[in-house]
Amino acid sequence: MADLLYSTNRLAEVEPMYRRVLIILITFTIQGYQQIKLETVIKNYSALHHAQGLSETAIQAKLDSLREQS
Repeated sequence: MADLLYSTNRLAEVEPMYRRVLIILITFTIQGYQQIKLETVIKNYSALHHAQGLSETAIQAKLDSLREQS
């Protein structure tokens, strides 16, 4: 669903979906489960924020915040 919204330029609706997926995948990774999709979702999340005009520093801060929430 997030990819469909992204492709139709509904970026504000995509961010909460990617954020939720990242929190879930990061939590599973912390618990010791291998998550092969984690890097893909991180790249998609970063690309979304690039499209919204955020800097690399701001994107990294968001990713760090998600890791702290997990």
